[in-house]
Amino acid sequence: MYYKMDLIIILFNLSTDIKGRYLMVFDYADNGSLREYLSTPSIKLDWPANCQLGLDIINGLRYIHRVGILHKDLVSILLLINFV
Repeated sequence: MYYKMDLIIILFNLSTDIKGRYLMVFDYADNGSLREYLSTPSIKLDWPANCQLGLDIINGLRYIHRVGILHKDLVSILLLINFV
């Protein structure tokens, strides 16, 4: 099944390695994870940008819940940032 939304990065493939660990191949996220993005010294977000980032995360989660996609951990290293 294929889902498309501007706030969701596409998952191309899901597999396991020889040790049984899951491997995921996503579309390229040009700004890395949320943790990396917010840790970059040159990035200075004002309040409107912070609020917009939070709203984008909320809307992305709302979308995947609405279409029935399950997720486990929601931590900053797993949230990928991609600006178009």
